[in-house]
Amino acid sequence: MDSSSHGINLFARGSSVRVALPTMLIGSEGQWQQGLSRWEVDTQARKLSAKPALGVTTSFDTDLGQQRSVQIEAQVYWLRNGQLSGWDW
Repeated sequence: MDSSSHGINLFARGSSVRVALPTMLIGSEGQWQQGLSRWEVDTQARKLSAKPALGVTTSFDTDLGQQRSVQIEAQVYWLRNGQLSGWDW
């Protein structure tokens, strides 16, 4: 299966930009974790703030190039391994 580098998504409203993308990071206990990382950018104040990752897991059944996320208003959705999960931003 081919992979794509287009897994990042942006949701802009006024001077606020929300960014979500699937990531693989080392967790607080030194263990690899996969989750949907989120950031908010205030373009007027020029400030970047990290939000807690969603759906964090230590199982890696799909590679990051096969995962997608989308934001619709106050919701964020993550498609991973054929399953769609959704949360409030």
